[in-house]
Amino acid sequence: MKITNHTQQVAQEEFKNKALNGASLQKTKDTSNAKIKHNAMDTNDIHNNPSAQQIKQINLDIGKLQVTQKSLKTMESDAKKYAQLSEEYKENSDKTEQMSMKKEMSILKKNIESIYKKATFEGQNVFSKNIKDSNEQVIFHAQKLNMNLLNANPDEFYGTLKEQQTQIKDALQTLQTQAQNSTAKLTLDNTNNKDVQHTDSSFLKKFSSLFRVSHDTQKLNSHRVQELLI
Repeated sequence: MKITNHTQQVAQEEFKNKALNGASLQKTKDTSNAKIKHNAMDTNDIHNNPSAQQIKQINLDIGKLQVTQKSLKTMESDAKKYAQLSEEYKENSDKTEQMSMKKEMSILKKNIESIYKKATFEGQNVFSKNIKDSNEQVIFHAQKLNMNLLNANPDEFYGTLKEQQTQIKDALQTLQTQAQNSTAKLTLDNTNNKDVQHTDSSFLKKFSSLFRVSHDTQKLNSHRVQELLI
Protein backbone atom coordinates (compact mmCIF):
# COMPACT_ATOMS: atom_id res chain seq x y z
CA MET A 1 0.00 0.00 0.00
CA LYS A 2 1.45 3.37 -1.06
CA ILE A 3 1.39 6.10 1.57
CA THR A 4 1.02 9.54 0.04
CA ASN A 5 2.22 12.79 1.56
CA HIS A 6 -1.41 13.78 2.11
CA THR A 7 -2.11 10.58 4.05
CA GLN A 8 0.94 11.13 6.21
CA GLN A 9 -0.13 14.71 6.90
CA VAL A 10 -3.63 13.63 7.94
CA ALA A 11 -2.23 10.96 10.22
CA GLN A 12 0.13 13.44 11.83
CA GLU A 13 -2.72 15.92 12.40
CA GLU A 14 -4.88 13.23 14.02
CA PHE A 15 -2.02 12.19 16.29
CA LYS A 16 -1.37 15.80 17.23
CA ASN A 17 -5.07 16.44 18.02
CA LYS A 18 -5.29 13.32 20.18
CA ALA A 19 -2.21 14.40 22.10
CA LEU A 20 -3.63 17.90 22.64
CA ASN A 21 -7.02 16.54 23.74
CA GLY A 22 -5.35 14.15 26.14
CA ALA A 23 -3.26 16.92 27.65
CA SER A 24 -6.32 19.17 27.94
CA LEU A 25 -8.36 16.49 29.70
CA GLN A 26 -5.53 15.78 32.12
CA LYS A 27 -5.14 19.49 32.85
CA THR A 28 -8.89 19.81 33.51
CA LYS A 29 -8.81 16.77 35.79
CA ASP A 30 -5.80 18.10 37.70
CA THR A 31 -7.43 21.52 38.07
CA SER A 32 -10.68 19.96 39.29
CA ASN A 33 -8.87 17.81 41.85
CA ALA A 34 -6.88 20.81 43.03
CA LYS A 35 -10.07 22.85 43.47
CA ILE A 36 -11.75 20.06 45.44
CA LYS A 37 -8.73 19.76 47.73
CA HIS A 38 -8.44 23.54 48.07
CA ASN A 39 -12.15 24.00 48.83
CA ALA A 40 -12.08 21.19 51.38
CA MET A 41 -9.21 22.89 53.21
CA ASP A 42 -10.96 26.27 53.07
CA THR A 43 -14.25 24.81 54.30
CA ASN A 44 -12.51 23.13 57.23
CA ASP A 45 -10.85 26.43 58.15
CA ILE A 46 -14.21 28.20 58.22
CA HIS A 47 -16.06 25.40 60.01
CA ASN A 48 -13.42 25.47 62.75
CA ASN A 49 -13.83 29.21 63.21
CA PRO A 50 -15.57 29.99 66.56
CA SER A 51 -17.83 32.56 64.87
CA ALA A 52 -18.93 29.97 62.30
CA GLN A 53 -19.68 27.46 65.04
CA GLN A 54 -21.72 30.09 66.84
CA ILE A 55 -23.70 30.92 63.70
CA LYS A 56 -24.48 27.24 63.12
CA GLN A 57 -25.75 26.87 66.69
CA ILE A 58 -27.89 29.98 66.29
CA ASN A 59 -29.43 28.54 63.14
CA LEU A 60 -30.29 25.33 64.95
CA ASP A 61 -31.89 27.31 67.78
CA ILE A 62 -33.89 29.35 65.28
CA GLY A 63 -35.15 26.08 63.83
CA LYS A 64 -36.27 24.91 67.27
CA LEU A 65 -38.00 28.22 67.97
CA GLN A 66 -39.90 28.15 64.70
CA VAL A 67 -41.19 24.64 65.34
CA THR A 68 -42.22 25.77 68.83
CA GLN A 69 -43.89 28.88 67.46
CA LYS A 70 -45.94 26.87 64.99
CA SER A 71 -46.92 24.32 67.66
CA LEU A 72 -48.05 27.01 70.11
CA LYS A 73 -50.19 28.62 67.44
CA THR A 74 -51.78 25.26 66.60
CA MET A 75 -52.67 24.40 70.20
CA GLU A 76 -53.67 27.94 71.24
CA SER A 77 -57.41 27.72 70.53
CA ASP A 78 -57.75 24.29 72.16
CA ALA A 79 -55.83 25.44 75.24
CA LYS A 80 -58.05 28.51 75.56
CA LYS A 81 -61.23 26.46 75.22
CA TYR A 82 -59.94 23.86 77.68
CA ALA A 83 -59.23 26.55 80.29
CA GLN A 84 -62.72 28.04 79.84
CA LEU A 85 -64.46 24.68 80.14
CA SER A 86 -62.40 23.84 83.20
CA GLU A 87 -63.74 26.91 85.01
CA GLU A 88 -67.30 26.31 83.80
CA TYR A 89 -67.11 22.70 84.96
CA LYS A 90 -66.27 23.82 88.50
CA GLU A 91 -69.14 26.31 88.60
CA ASN A 92 -71.75 24.04 87.02
CA SER A 93 -73.67 21.65 89.24
CA ASP A 94 -75.74 20.02 86.49
CA LYS A 95 -74.45 16.46 86.11
CA THR A 96 -75.53 16.13 82.48
CA GLU A 97 -73.79 19.34 81.47
CA GLN A 98 -70.73 18.38 83.47
CA MET A 99 -70.57 15.08 81.62
CA SER A 100 -70.78 16.87 78.27
CA MET A 101 -68.04 19.31 79.30
CA LYS A 102 -65.85 16.47 80.51
CA LYS A 103 -66.08 14.69 77.15
CA GLU A 104 -65.23 17.87 75.25
CA MET A 105 -62.33 18.58 77.59
CA SER A 106 -60.99 15.08 77.05
CA ILE A 107 -60.91 15.61 73.28
CA LEU A 108 -59.24 19.01 73.64
CA LYS A 109 -56.65 17.60 76.02
CA LYS A 110 -55.76 14.80 73.60
CA ASN A 111 -55.32 17.33 70.80
CA ILE A 112 -53.04 19.49 72.94
CA GLU A 113 -50.98 16.50 74.10
CA SER A 114 -50.61 15.27 70.51
CA ILE A 115 -49.35 18.65 69.28
CA TYR A 116 -47.00 18.90 72.25
CA LYS A 117 -45.47 15.45 71.69
CA LYS A 118 -45.06 15.94 67.93
CA ALA A 119 -43.27 19.28 68.38
CA THR A 120 -39.78 17.99 67.64
CA PHE A 121 -36.66 19.26 65.91
CA GLU A 122 -33.76 16.95 65.09
CA GLY A 123 -35.43 14.18 67.10
CA GLN A 124 -35.77 16.23 70.29
CA ASN A 125 -38.94 17.73 71.74
CA VAL A 126 -38.67 21.51 71.49
CA PHE A 127 -40.19 21.98 74.95
CA SER A 128 -37.57 19.81 76.67
CA LYS A 129 -34.73 22.34 76.70
CA ASN A 130 -34.55 26.10 77.20
CA ILE A 131 -32.97 28.24 74.47
CA LYS A 132 -29.94 30.38 75.31
CA ASP A 133 -28.27 33.18 73.40
CA SER A 134 -24.55 33.35 72.59
CA ASN A 135 -23.93 34.81 76.06
CA GLU A 136 -25.49 31.74 77.71
CA GLN A 137 -28.52 33.74 78.86
CA VAL A 138 -31.90 31.97 78.65
CA ILE A 139 -34.02 33.81 76.10
CA PHE A 140 -36.82 31.24 75.81
CA HIS A 141 -38.09 29.18 78.76
CA ALA A 142 -39.31 26.18 76.78
CA GLN A 143 -39.63 23.91 79.82
CA LYS A 144 -42.11 26.23 81.48
CA LEU A 145 -44.91 24.78 79.35
CA ASN A 146 -45.67 21.13 80.14
CA MET A 147 -48.57 18.71 80.40
CA ASN A 148 -48.42 18.62 84.19
CA LEU A 149 -49.27 22.30 84.20
CA LEU A 150 -52.25 21.65 81.92
CA ASN A 151 -53.59 19.10 84.39
CA ALA A 152 -52.93 21.21 87.48
CA ASN A 153 -53.96 24.64 86.22
CA PRO A 154 -55.42 24.92 82.68
CA ASP A 155 -55.76 28.69 82.97
CA GLU A 156 -52.08 29.08 83.89
CA PHE A 157 -51.15 26.72 81.04
CA TYR A 158 -52.93 28.98 78.56
CA GLY A 159 -51.36 32.07 80.11
CA THR A 160 -47.90 30.51 79.80
CA LEU A 161 -48.60 29.61 76.18
CA LYS A 162 -49.45 33.23 75.36
CA GLU A 163 -46.38 34.41 77.26
CA GLN A 164 -44.17 32.06 75.24
CA GLN A 165 -45.58 33.32 71.96
CA THR A 166 -44.35 36.80 72.83
CA GLN A 167 -41.07 35.48 74.17
CA ILE A 168 -40.35 33.59 70.94
CA LYS A 169 -40.61 36.75 68.85
CA ASP A 170 -38.08 38.49 71.08
CA ALA A 171 -35.82 35.43 71.09
CA LEU A 172 -35.80 35.21 67.30
CA GLN A 173 -34.88 38.86 67.02
CA THR A 174 -32.07 38.42 69.55
CA LEU A 175 -30.64 35.39 67.73
CA GLN A 176 -30.80 37.06 64.34
CA THR A 177 -28.94 40.10 65.66
CA GLN A 178 -26.27 37.89 67.21
CA ALA A 179 -25.99 35.88 64.00
CA GLN A 180 -25.42 39.05 62.00
CA ASN A 181 -22.72 40.14 64.44
CA SER A 182 -21.05 36.73 64.28
CA THR A 183 -21.24 36.77 60.48
CA ALA A 184 -19.53 40.16 60.41
CA LYS A 185 -16.84 38.86 62.75
CA LEU A 186 -16.38 35.75 60.60
CA THR A 187 -15.76 37.95 57.58
CA LEU A 188 -13.34 40.15 59.54
CA ASP A 189 -11.42 37.11 60.80
CA ASN A 190 -10.71 36.07 57.22
CA THR A 191 -10.20 39.47 55.58
CA ASN A 192 -6.43 39.09 55.41
CA ASN A 193 -6.53 35.52 54.16
CA LYS A 194 -6.86 35.70 50.39
CA ASP A 195 -7.05 31.92 50.09
CA VAL A 196 -10.44 31.76 51.81
CA GLN A 197 -12.09 34.88 50.41
CA HIS A 198 -13.98 32.93 47.75
CA THR A 199 -15.10 30.33 50.28
CA ASP A 200 -16.21 33.09 52.66
CA SER A 201 -18.36 34.61 49.93
CA SER A 202 -20.10 31.31 49.19
CA PHE A 203 -20.42 30.48 52.90
CA LEU A 204 -21.96 33.83 53.83
CA LYS A 205 -24.36 33.77 50.87
CA LYS A 206 -25.76 30.48 52.15
CA PHE A 207 -26.29 31.97 55.60
CA SER A 208 -27.89 35.04 54.05
CA SER A 209 -30.30 32.81 52.14
CA LEU A 210 -31.15 30.91 55.31
CA PHE A 211 -31.96 34.03 57.34
CA ARG A 212 -34.18 35.45 54.58
CA VAL A 213 -36.63 32.60 55.20
CA SER A 214 -35.99 32.16 58.90
CA HIS A 215 -39.52 33.28 59.81
CA ASP A 216 -41.20 31.08 57.20
CA THR A 217 -41.94 27.76 58.87
CA GLN A 218 -43.25 26.36 55.60
CA LYS A 219 -39.80 26.74 54.05
CA LEU A 220 -37.88 25.63 57.12
CA ASN A 221 -36.75 22.04 57.31
CA SER A 222 -33.96 20.00 58.83
CA HIS A 223 -31.98 19.94 55.57
CA ARG A 224 -31.99 23.73 55.28
CA VAL A 225 -30.65 24.18 58.80
CA GLN A 226 -28.18 21.31 58.53
CA GLU A 227 -26.80 22.16 55.06
CA LEU A 228 -24.02 24.26 56.57
CA LEU A 229 -22.93 21.49 58.90
CA ILE A 230 -21.85 19.14 56.12
